[in-house]
Order: sequence, then structure tokens, then C-alpha cells
Amino acid sequence: MRNILRQTFSAVLDSKKQVKNIILSDELHQKVFFEADIGQLVEVKFTEGILLEIVGTKGVLRIDLPIETLRKVVEKPRRSDQ
Repeated sequence: MRNILRQTFSAVLDSKKQVKNIILSDELHQKVFFEADIGQLVEVKFTEGILLEIVGTKGVLRIDLPIETLRKVVEKPRRSDQ
């Protein structure tokens, strides 16, 4: 198992045609935006309990996200926005 200090991600697409938008800046503190189409959802799974894989017909999104971290966030009580 890998030791994950940060949640990272990767995206593999069948073609650059699936990339809808990329915004990169030369500025130090500017945000980066990436948008793509992975197609119809085929499968969602955890590998070794630490890698979330979202598989589509046109690509795969992989996120280093331990299942325990996801559980903590999902089960965390939400604060009221009132």
C-alpha cells in the first residue's frame, strides 16, 4: 500500500477531443481548471482501499482518496446554512 500524504488525481482520456476546457495561468497564485468528458459511467471502485477509480466509456478518473477519509467526510454532520 502507498503512503498518501495528499489527495492527488489523474485522468486518462481516450482522445484529446474529450477535453472540454483547460485553463492554466503563468501567475503564481492563479487557479487551474480542467474539464473533460469521461463518457457514460461504467464502474466505480476502490483499489486497495486507497484509490478511487471512476471508469467511463471515454476515460478513467483516479483519485488517491483512502476510503476511511471518504467515510469521515460523508458521515460528518453538516452545519446548517440558516
